[in-house]
Amino acid sequence: MDGIKHGGVMVSVETLPKTKKPSLCVHFDGENIIYKVATFKDEKTAKWFVEVMEEFFKGIAGENCDDR
Repeated sequence: MDGIKHGGVMVSVETLPKTKKPSLCVHFDGENIIYKVATFKDEKTAKWFVEVMEEFFKGIAGENCDDR
């Protein structure tokens, strides 16, 4: 999982159970729920999105999360 965490909210790209394509997900601290927001067309697009978001949020968001 690749993601960015800030203020108790994590936005990540994950391959969820029973899915083939990576999904854009939101997690909130203290909750054991993954909120699926969107699905990427392929792994390459998902990785590109993470790279763009990391650059966009550089110095703004709290931490880069490679694992929960």
